[in-house]
Amino acid sequence: MAISIIKFLLLAYLAAFCQTILANLTAIGGVSPNFGTIIIVLIVLKSDFQVAFPAALLTGLVIDILNPELFGLGTAIRFAIAAAVWELKCKMDLKRLAARVYLLMGAEAAFQLFYQCCANRFDLDILGHLFVEVSLPILLYTSVLGTVAIMIGDLSVKIQIKKAGGG
Repeated sequence: MAISIIKFLLLAYLAAFCQTILANLTAIGGVSPNFGTIIIVLIVLKSDFQVAFPAALLTGLVIDILNPELFGLGTAIRFAIAAAVWELKCKMDLKRLAARVYLLMGAEAAFQLFYQCCANRFDLDILGHLFVEVSLPILLYTSVLGTVAIMIGDLSVKIQIKKAGGG
């Protein structure tokens, strides 16, 4: 129980660090990646049901606390995306890198679509402008960084320690 709490606290710290400091450091032309989607997709792909959903909820809450203007909206959308990714994970063969990258891209596209529509009250004039100038660059940047994160997660390093034979 204590180890689970420590893991969730570390996850909250990681989400806060990524959405604030790391996003500002990696911004290109004013476009910051959505590390929240990357973290949630990686958690859902690598974890069990009992860990994935509380972790996705915690990640969404921490990110929404850092951006309080639409508190709760991002959490709800991220949790729904985590549930959708979980369902797709159960029904798809995700052994290929391309399938996981497409899943990440779809998750970020869904997040941008729902978040911008709800945040801007479905105003089509504003939404067209936001999708081209904000959502599309964020989607592309998040997809590239998410692909790198997925590839790094796939690496397995084997360390062999040989016992020195003494005479």
